[in-house]
Amino acid sequence: RGASRLELQSGAALGSGRTPLRNEDLPVVWQHLDERDIRAALIIGGNGSMAAAESLSKGAIAAGYPLQVIGIPKTIDNDIAGTDASPGYGSAARFIAQSVHDAGLDLSAMRDFDDVVLFEVMGRYSGWLAAASSLARWNESAVPHLILLPETLLDENAFIAALEHWHR
Repeated sequence: RGASRLELQSGAALGSGRTPLRNEDLPVVWQHLDERDIRAALIIGGNGSMAAAESLSKGAIAAGYPLQVIGIPKTIDNDIAGTDASPGYGSAARFIAQSVHDAGLDLSAMRDFDDVVLFEVMGRYSGWLAAASSLARWNESAVPHLILLPETLLDENAFIAALEHWHR
């Protein structure tokens, strides 16, 4: 089963979930871990996974359950506090920069057809991926012309003025 999943999902063969760990779930977690004599948990993922790791660790201490919890950051958003660069970010940043560069070439080649391209990238609260698009810029007039970051409040008038400037 594992090998066939790898053919279609590469690194996702370990599985994933989006359900937050609730305190009321912890007694069942302790039961499952105890039945299997598990005393260590390696939690790989982003903010939700690190929150689950913290809940597991604090819950284990409170319950007196001997569990060592290790959080392993892995998120393309690069937004986990206390990490310099998360695995996954570098390849995602390279992909964004290359995609923006390619879109700029297409835009240049199609001058009379399309003249504006908007790129939306992941990063709900963190603009690391959006900022990585600047790696496509090989001179001052190259794309991307505007980069909006979630950390910065959007000034709609300034945005429209800048868009009009670059459009001209």
